[in-house]
Amino acid sequence: MKCTGVNLKVIFLQRDIYGNVASFVRHNKGFWKGLIRFKIINYLIKKLLINNNLDYIVINYNALCNNSVTILNKINEFLKVNIKEYSDRLNLKNAHVQTGNIWTRKSLENYKGLQSDNSWKKILSINQKKY
Repeated sequence: MKCTGVNLKVIFLQRDIYGNVASFVRHNKGFWKGLIRFKIINYLIKKLLINNNLDYIVINYNALCNNSVTILNKINEFLKVNIKEYSDRLNLKNAHVQTGNIWTRKSLENYKGLQSDNSWKKILSINQKKY
């Protein structure tokens, strides 16, 4: 994966561990499977980025949702491009997703802008939240 003459920058948009694991619990795939999978995949992604000397930034999805201006400024600084014009569009209700999947299009009919995932608060038990 060595790139010569290419200025490659990676934005690693990371889902929150709680939301990720809660998704496994919700789909009856198990808490431990979700937790271990999250840890392993995130470890491997970071290892790949480091081992290949890639310039990267890790962005937490919930942080992007809850503090979009600050996070977009961080991304803007990392990429060294002006993304201000795009930041104003994040919370617009009119969005376009390139997909041929009718279920994805249907799920976006009531799009309300970026929203953090707090469903895990109801799905995970008190003990599961400790991990």
